[in-house]
Amino acid sequence: MIISYLYNFIFFNVFRIIFILGVNLWLTHSLVAQTQSADNYLRQGQEKLQNEEYKRAIIDFTISLEIEVSIEAYLGRASAKRMLDDFAGAMEDYNSAIELDKKNPILYNNRGNLKDEAGKPAEAILDYDQALRLDSLYQNAYYNRAIAKYNMQDFAGAKNDFEKVLQTQADDQDALLGLALTENKLNNKSKACAYFVRLSQLGFRDAEDYLQKYCQ
Repeated sequence: MIISYLYNFIFFNVFRIIFILGVNLWLTHSLVAQTQSADNYLRQGQEKLQNEEYKRAIIDFTISLEIEVSIEAYLGRASAKRMLDDFAGAMEDYNSAIELDKKNPILYNNRGNLKDEAGKPAEAILDYDQALRLDSLYQNAYYNRAIAKYNMQDFAGAKNDFEKVLQTQADDQDALLGLALTENKLNNKSKACAYFVRLSQLGFRDAEDYLQKYCQ
């Protein structure tokens, strides 16, 4: 009886250990398979986005997010929605991406671009401000904030931000053009024309047209 009891006890516990190990192995393989599947759907969505298949891309990004949440999938889906003029949907995805990484200045800058494109420059400026709080040397955020301020007719603020860009990128043609147009709005014609001349020297395609329009 004792031997039989011990045999049954050992057999039961060995079986239980094997069962637990089997379940753990299945769960591990299942999680790996899900992760690989999320990556696959993410890549498929990115390919469809590049091929301008926006609605199909949204489906793939959504499936990827259902399997595994990722910033890349949110941003991909936001880009596809933006191309379909679904600015509200794109904004939701940017909000979700930022919740996953609140210290990323690029996310705030890009959400600001989306807000500016949606005709909300004041809200866009708040995002550019946050991007610059996180990275005070982020030139794209200075440039984009300058554009938003220009659109709000805050020409003094726009001038300051364009100059910030040019402090480190003296030949940035977009910033030079923005600064020239801003100086013109501030009635500083001589400075504006000097920047248009500089653009012409750099080979900017439309510089001569601007010189004829503003400096004759």
